[in-house]
Amino acid sequence: MPITRVRGEADFAGRRGYITVHPSYLLRIPDQKAKRQAYGDFIADLRSIRTLASRPGTAVASPIVGRQKRQRPLRAKASA
Repeated sequence: MPITRVRGEADFAGRRGYITVHPSYLLRIPDQKAKRQAYGDFIADLRSIRTLASRPGTAVASPIVGRQKRQRPLRAKASA
């Protein structure tokens, strides 16, 4: 199903979220009129996301908070 049909507020296992297009999608639209329309829709999505995030009781996820330390990959032991 295209993202443009399901975009908007969504529930992800009890957590509020928002579905929108990836910004690079806007760069790949060849038709300028369609690109302006998609950009305007994207800006409207960002405004809706800001409103959703500012609601009382809404936790805003940070990409840094809760990030676990990256572990080194396991090395294969050399056979003797």
